[in-house]
Amino acid sequence: MTAANYKLPPGLAADIDAYAHEVGRFLSGSLPAAVFKAGRVPRGVYEQRRDGTFMVRVRVAGGTLNADQAQALAELSREFGNSRLHVTTRQDIQFHDVAIGDTPAIMRRLLAVGLTSRGGGGNTVRNVMACPYAGVCPGECFDVTPCAHAVTEYLLPLVGSYNLPRKYKLAFSGCGADCALAQVSDLGFIAAWRDGRP
Repeated sequence: MTAANYKLPPGLAADIDAYAHEVGRFLSGSLPAAVFKAGRVPRGVYEQRRDGTFMVRVRVAGGTLNADQAQALAELSREFGNSRLHVTTRQDIQFHDVAIGDTPAIMRRLLAVGLTSRGGGGNTVRNVMACPYAGVCPGECFDVTPCAHAVTEYLLPLVGSYNLPRKYKLAFSGCGADCALAQVSDLGFIAAWRDGRP
C-alpha cells in the first residue's frame, strides 16, 4: 500500500461503528428519518432524489489521492454505486446510487486506505482545497498541498467542526493567480514569501 497523505483520527473507527448502529435503527424503523439525517449528512451521506438511493461524498484534502486510494474509490463505486465517480468543485469524490445499508461498509473500506466521508456535508468544515497545480505550477511560491493536509489532519478530530451554524470552506493557493479560489472561500490562504521565508 502506498503512503497516505495525512493521518485520520484514531476515533474514526468507533464513529463508523456508532453510525452503523444508527443505520440499523433507521432501517428497523426505530430512528426517525429527520434524526437519522442529522447524523448521516455530516458524515457525507446524502439522500438522492430517487427514493432509497444515497450519495457518499469522500473528502480528498488538497485534491490528492495515492494509487491505493484511487483504486479503492473505483472499486467501491463499482461494488456499491453506479460505477461512476464524480469529482466536485471542492476536490471531493462522490459516488451515487448507494443503498443506505451499505454506507457503513463503504466508510470502513475508505478508512482502510486513509480516506473518510466525515465532514463531507452539512454544516461542517468541508474538504480543504489546494491549487490543482500545486507542486507543478511554475509560478507558485511553494507547494501548498502539505498545508491543506496539515489543516485537514488538525480539523478531522475536532468534534466542534461538525456542528457549525453554516458550512465552512478553506482553500490554499500557491500564487497570486489563486487557482484554488482562496479569495472567495470562508478562509483562504495565498502562498507568499516574507523576509526570505515561505
